[in-house]
Amino acid sequence: MSVQEFDRIHYAGARDSATEGRLRFAAQGLGWKSSAGEIVTVKADDLKRATWLRSARQYQLRLYLKDGTVMKFANFARDRHDELRDALRTHYHLPLEHTELSLKGWNWGSTELQPSQIVFRVAQKPLFELPYSEIANVNSGKNEVTLECVTGDLPRGVREDQLVECRLHVPGMAPSENEDGVDVEGEGENDGAATQSAAEFLCEAIKAKAEVGVDKGDHLVAFKELPFLTPRGRYNVDMFPEFLRLRGKSYDYKVNYGTITKLFLLPKPDDLHSYFVIGLDPPLRQGQTRYPFLVLQFVREEEMSVDVNLDDPAVAQRFEGRLMRAYDGLTWEVVSNIFHGLTNKKITVPPKDITMPSTGLAAIKCSLKANEGHLYLLEKSVLFVPKPPTLVAHADIAHVTFSRVALAGASSRTIDMVVTLRSGGDVPLSNIGREEHAPLEEYLRAKKIRVKNELAEETRLPAYLGDLDDDDDDDDEDGGSRTRGARSKAAPASAGGADDDDDESPDEDFVAESDSDVEEEFNSDYSSEGSDNDEEEAASSKRKRGSEGKSAPAKKRAKGAEGKAAKTPKSDEYIDDSDDE
Repeated sequence: MSVQEFDRIHYAGARDSATEGRLRFAAQGLGWKSSAGEIVTVKADDLKRATWLRSARQYQLRLYLKDGTVMKFANFARDRHDELRDALRTHYHLPLEHTELSLKGWNWGSTELQPSQIVFRVAQKPLFELPYSEIANVNSGKNEVTLECVTGDLPRGVREDQLVECRLHVPGMAPSENEDGVDVEGEGENDGAATQSAAEFLCEAIKAKAEVGVDKGDHLVAFKELPFLTPRGRYNVDMFPEFLRLRGKSYDYKVNYGTITKLFLLPKPDDLHSYFVIGLDPPLRQGQTRYPFLVLQFVREEEMSVDVNLDDPAVAQRFEGRLMRAYDGLTWEVVSNIFHGLTNKKITVPPKDITMPSTGLAAIKCSLKANEGHLYLLEKSVLFVPKPPTLVAHADIAHVTFSRVALAGASSRTIDMVVTLRSGGDVPLSNIGREEHAPLEEYLRAKKIRVKNELAEETRLPAYLGDLDDDDDDDDEDGGSRTRGARSKAAPASAGGADDDDDESPDEDFVAESDSDVEEEFNSDYSSEGSDNDEEEAASSKRKRGSEGKSAPAKKRAKGAEGKAAKTPKSDEYIDDSDDE
């Protein structure tokens, strides 16, 4: 039989999926070779099924193997369908089936757990699939299942989008079997049995199929309920030769040792605890939250003993000189030594020649935004812990600015510091003790980091404040002259009314004269003829309103408003006095 070839074909499982290659069909099997030299072969006896469907790159050929593996070859032209169908029939006696994809655009449907992948269907047609090999972690919430995908560095020069997370809304309860063996929706209220949500049921099923959380082989070391500050909680840590797994109540994480970039062992200034910080790149993901650092906090005097499983000769030879078969000592020492042995990463500790006045260590107490913590002064970087863990290398710092260093009084117990990065961002640190300023500045200058102090700006009075002071002086002078002028103008009136005030008696039998402004303004029975009867009525009316004004000031103000509407008073002095009453 002749060999048939198809050029410019893409293989989905290649290291670079954008690379084209040549696909060949022969009686013994098929093979694909990329332009970069990558080779993929399949034996004829391993083929089980072949399908033809539309894809992003024209048309795609899917080959299903007997072991459950699915291989995808794309970029077939439509007019080559018959040629491909004849090649499969001739060499492998396989029919080329047609698969129609769902194009409705619906976001609800059903899931099918196949041997090698999850298939999402809408109206019984496949919408998309996700291979188990690309699932890194599975977690379930109340009515939600989160699938975290494997991400890695792409080849140099390759820019592609990667699926990092997929969330499924799964309402309802999980199906359960009744006495007849029929699946029914779990109730749990009648029989008192514990029920499981549909989201939890699907999560456990995917974990079993994808072998997420089910690790092959024996672990080397297992730690129970280690205290983590980031992400917060207690996790069981199982350490294998190539990776470690964190198992919590709600979330599980898998961390490859290759993603661990840094290790820090930091004594806490309280003399009771120690921090152990693990740097990750890429960071852990939990929904939209990323964790570039794992922070553990140990009690400094706590002890533990563990055994390391080195029964496998290959593993024992690999970690020879880096791991011991048994550890017995302080917890923070045991854990850090085992991490160092498995990752082969250096553990960074604070320098001993740097001591700060408040802590006696190379650390100061401060706040990053609203979070309190400690800033550790290391040889090549500064690190803030515990939340949010922030590492800034000295080479990434443009300059450091100190503020509030010239304030006096009780409010000057602390200062602020802003670390400006070369990339354009900054790290604001506040609530730093004033006694830390001098040694902290000395440390930064020793590391050849430019330091700025806002001392001059704070002590020098701004120009606009000086102008305001001058204006205030002018206002005082003008105000004084205006006050003196007002007093001089008011003096004749006061002098003219002084004798009247002295002659007045608190006796209620006082009768006002006919030319009184008060009578003219408030007496509704005022008559221009000025008869004696009118004067007596006016005096009686005045005394009556005076008694009413003492008990009801609001009513008197209303009467005054009516009088103002009727006739403008000659002076505002009476109105001001009435308001004061």
